[in-house]
Amino acid sequence: MAQTNNRQAFPDCEIPTSTERSKAIESSVSLAESGLALFAMALLTFASLLVQFAVSLDSWVFVFLVSKPIVDLTWRWQFFDLFEQQVNVQTIVALMVILLNGIAFIFRKRKLPLARPVVCLMGLAGLSVCLTPTSWGFNELLRLYAGTSLFLTAGWVLATEKKFDRFAYWFLGAVFVPVFLSYFQLAGILPFEYWDWIEKSEIGRVSGTYLHPLGLVYYLIYAIPLALYLLEKENDHKWFPLTFLILAFGALFFTYDRTALVAIVLQVILWLALMRRHRLVLFLTLSVVLVAMVLSSRLEAIYDPLLATFRGEMDFGDPRFLRGRGMQFYVFLHSLYESHPIYWLIGRGGSVASGFVPDWGNLESNEAHNDFIRILQAYGILGLGLYVRIVSGFWKASQWLRVSGEPYSFRLGSLMLVVLPAILFCSLTSEPMRYPTGVWYLFMLGSVVMLRAQRRESEISEKESV
Repeated sequence: MAQTNNRQAFPDCEIPTSTERSKAIESSVSLAESGLALFAMALLTFASLLVQFAVSLDSWVFVFLVSKPIVDLTWRWQFFDLFEQQVNVQTIVALMVILLNGIAFIFRKRKLPLARPVVCLMGLAGLSVCLTPTSWGFNELLRLYAGTSLFLTAGWVLATEKKFDRFAYWFLGAVFVPVFLSYFQLAGILPFEYWDWIEKSEIGRVSGTYLHPLGLVYYLIYAIPLALYLLEKENDHKWFPLTFLILAFGALFFTYDRTALVAIVLQVILWLALMRRHRLVLFLTLSVVLVAMVLSSRLEAIYDPLLATFRGEMDFGDPRFLRGRGMQFYVFLHSLYESHPIYWLIGRGGSVASGFVPDWGNLESNEAHNDFIRILQAYGILGLGLYVRIVSGFWKASQWLRVSGEPYSFRLGSLMLVVLPAILFCSLTSEPMRYPTGVWYLFMLGSVVMLRAQRRESEISEKESV
């Protein structure tokens, strides 16, 4: 049968010729190319705007630093789980801080002293986690990166006296919120988040509605010295830091954190000594001794496990050994010791350890209850060495600022010399560098101190040259 012509069979239909089809294809391709070009231009524009925003540090560093006490109150707002870790507002903020700090560090030409050790610590920590990947290790790495990355930028925003004072007032205002909420917990208006057995009875410990009392404690370790710093200023707003101090010490007492209470009382005494308030130092020291003598029986009951340990009245396998910390210390150190020697150098990427404790049995823990042991376990001898190098740099720069002959530098150096011992003291029984608060504000303050020391040294050199 003869083949029917399509145009004759369907006279009303227009069938495109091969030339028309090729033109249609070319038109579609050109349209797709135009779309890709527009998308690429939009992506480049967004990247350019992001870089400009990141490099303009004043537009975001200050906001993140002063809003963190409020952001941390949203810990219940959990969106979803990723690799066995909960993603919440704090996670998103941490990722934004890391991204913006990274971009700013790459595109800004001027670098801070100690930037190299800080970057090396971040690189080593990333290597340790990648070699032994765990969800817990990545979680700790995110917290570490968010805090240490602030060292690379915060100094450029807050190093001047006017900007630092502004930060101090706003930061105290933000910490006022959890301090007030602590009193609502004491009044029974808000529930306690954390309960503990103290003197054979269960007692609620205030946390300002953070998950753990340490969340509030670490803020107070920075906020109380900042309030003392503001009281040294010649202005008419001393009522604000003074009111904060009174309320903060009340909240601190009811956290029932013994180490923090000792650390912060010593902070106040040390600050007064550095400010050469010798009479106040003597009065406060005698007051503390008198209170300790009056409450000696109560203090002995509170610290009985620790005192019994040093008196040799408690076996290693006793759960109360070093107030329960001894077994964690042993498990973490022994776990690292039994690892391959390469892990001695670079760590195991996360603070989780398990093993057999003599006179007790098998124990698995994700809390070393000692920041030095935790850093050694997670990032090895090299990581701990870099941390000590960075902290010692903060200490030396702070001492130099005190003798530089300028009032603001003197107070700023004194502030770091008050904060640093408290953090290191708390590191003996807890883990400030694992908490975002501890690492954020230590490296922020270190950034300000290092940049101020650099600028002050330049000012002195210029005067001497003239």
